[in-house]
Amino acid sequence: MLLILGAALTSSIITSQAQVYSQNVVGYVNLPIQGSGNGKYNLIANPLNASDNSISNLVQNPVDGTFVYFWQGSGFGLSQFAFGSWDNNATNLIAPGSGVFVYTSGNFTNTFSGTVLTSTTNSFNAGYSIVSSQFPATGTADSLGLTSVLPDGAFVYKWNFANQGYDLYQWAFGSWSGPNNSTNSPVINIGEAVFIYGSAGGSWANTNSIN
Repeated sequence: MLLILGAALTSSIITSQAQVYSQNVVGYVNLPIQGSGNGKYNLIANPLNASDNSISNLVQNPVDGTFVYFWQGSGFGLSQFAFGSWDNNATNLIAPGSGVFVYTSGNFTNTFSGTVLTSTTNSFNAGYSIVSSQFPATGTADSLGLTSVLPDGAFVYKWNFANQGYDLYQWAFGSWSGPNNSTNSPVINIGEAVFIYGSAGGSWANTNSIN
């Protein structure tokens, strides 16, 4: 996975080393999505805010026959890429802070491009939600600020691509418990989403900045 960031004025891209005033930070992320020839699920996130965050705009060159499963609060909706185009459900959004499952039989690299969100709040409800960092950074649930807004007893389901199943973590009584008796906070990578389950909702604040 490759993250490239650049500084841009609201009206033009800065290509020199001149000083930049009133800037936005834009860039792109190359995210490998794998199918290994026989069909695999990937749980991915959109790490940058595009002008159009629809599935069809963000995932433009998938392998034919690729499916995207988007969470609807109590079950999944489905969109398919077949014969060179997406079906109508591809108007659904993959906004920064959310996530989707991508099922593909082949390998491809998806390029996300857009603006870095540096001060936002990602709200989630009680029950099951798919969440991701709205800021393009790799870190633990602790360092990214997710742990502090989870209710006691909450679960984090981190997708294990190799096993095609979840690694289960629980936040309870002020500490983590995870696979193989680990007490480490789960790591969330750029372009990765996780399922969470909790008795209450929360607001995951992202206040990161790029200097």
